[in-house]
Amino acid sequence: MLEEEHPSPENSIAVTCGPPIMIRYVLESLEKMGFGEEQVYTTLERRMKCGIGHCGRCNVGPRYVCVDGPVFSLKELRQLPDEM
Repeated sequence: MLEEEHPSPENSIAVTCGPPIMIRYVLESLEKMGFGEEQVYTTLERRMKCGIGHCGRCNVGPRYVCVDGPVFSLKELRQLPDEM
């Protein structure tokens, strides 16, 4: 549906949330439509546990989702280890 609507990436940002499989395909579609890594944002809050950086269970590489996010740009996500 997103590709049918084909929003313009010019002067735009895209924000997505939802089930991981949906986010995956939305990110792929946005890239096909010309959205850059710094124009696309998504959430990793499904990985959060304590929410204050205490338990350490939401870390992805050196980043803690609850402290450093939970919203990240696609550019930031690509710099993280592939643990998603």
